Amino acid sequence: MPRRQNLPFTEGTFFITIVCYNHISLIEIIEGHDIVYNWFDYLKKQGYYINGYVIMSMK
Repeated sequence: MPRRQNLPFTEGTFFITIVCYNHISLIEIIEGHDIVYNWFDYLKKQGYYINGYVIMSMK
């Protein structure tokens, strides 16, 4: 179940976690790495800074 929440913060460091259902590697199944990278590009254009990220495989 997705959860969306408006945060009252205008700056700071945030940690975002995406949990897969039943340990299925959904990003690999849909070959969604480009979706993640495109989202990062969008955030950068909006003025956000990406400190780092990890995409962990279930293999």
